[in-house]
Amino acid sequence: MEEQTQEITQKAAKLFHRYGIKSVSMDDVAHELSISKKTLYKLFKDKKDLISKVLDCPAKEAPAKISKIINLNAVEKHIMVYNNIVKFLADLNPSFEYDLKKYYPQLHNTVIKKRRKHVYENMQSDLLQGVKEGFFRANMDIDIITNMNIVRIEGFQTMDVKEVYKRDLLEVVKEFFSYHFHAIATEKGIREFERIMKEKHDE
Repeated sequence: MEEQTQEITQKAAKLFHRYGIKSVSMDDVAHELSISKKTLYKLFKDKKDLISKVLDCPAKEAPAKISKIINLNAVEKHIMVYNNIVKFLADLNPSFEYDLKKYYPQLHNTVIKKRRKHVYENMQSDLLQGVKEGFFRANMDIDIITNMNIVRIEGFQTMDVKEVYKRDLLEVVKEFFSYHFHAIATEKGIREFERIMKEKHDE
């Protein structure tokens, strides 16, 4: 039962992220997943319950992701986080965040607080690690840098970048990451960044 619930939740998440929350009904979810509505409502009380579980997905997947990055240096972690953000934003419709805020404000408030706490704690940890390893500047204000990135990430989630800037979202995110990294990196950090990117390019 738990395995089926998780599978449905993950697939429903892709639908909501791609098309927004309002435009995807429980009928749509059942049809897309090739299951009956009876099965869907046996596992989820209603659409709000399904959305709530969709929002919990990242927290449940976190332990597996952490195990993959625990032995990486701070530059490798930064690149991996960037790749995860790109992958997430590539399939995210800006209306997802808008719909969540408008139709499920309590869930929105809860997820925003959890997300900000998660991003803040992880980025702060990674930045401190990078300073210790000599990859990041020791004289930067980690609190300000971390909060700036939270603001920017939330902006990418809610803004139609193509409409506002006439540029592709992933192109803008890539440039932002480069800007961010070079602003915090030491010469040693930049060399490590270039080494990793060259390795990836040569693979």
